Amino acid sequence: MVTKQVVGFTVLLLVLAAPVSAQSKRPQAADPGIASILFFDPTSAIARLGKSPPLTDEHVVFAHARYVNADRSESLALVFHPGSRFMDVAEAIVERPAPGAAYPSFPGSIKRFESSRGISLGLTKAEVRRILGAPTSETPVSLKYVLDKTNAKEWLAEYNLPRYYGTYEFTADKLTKFSFGFEYP
Repeated sequence: MVTKQVVGFTVLLLVLAAPVSAQSKRPQAADPGIASILFFDPTSAIARLGKSPPLTDEHVVFAHARYVNADRSESLALVFHPGSRFMDVAEAIVERPAPGAAYPSFPGSIKRFESSRGISLGLTKAEVRRILGAPTSETPVSLKYVLDKTNAKEWLAEYNLPRYYGTYEFTADKLTKFSFGFEYP
């Protein structure tokens, strides 16, 4: 006969043995990726982009691939940090493309570049705050989120990186540029 103690102990063991996912510990301000590509998940990047993304020759510090959406009204830069595994996307930048920019179209005729948490150009400050919570700092034209050892130590340890950021810029209360991801140490 099974007693209440045995059942209770079994349930406790199952709860303790259950794996704890990064998703459950992810802070509200952390956005794990964009356009079905998760940060530091090369499988998701390869599935979306293939094994040879067109790296730009722009004069920047880190290698990155830049794309435009289907109607060429938005651009997405995917940033790769030195020393990372192949196709490990670390940061994303979404903005309006420069006039005359000749970036390739993102695979799959995507209409808008939307983050995993639902952030996209055109949102209001209030909408971004509702999704990501209270920012670390705010100006009349921007919201800034910073996650570091003081507020997300356990989550950042899973990525072995010291800092995550999100910067959201607004014009006339509409999101016109956002960048987010893991800062290079």
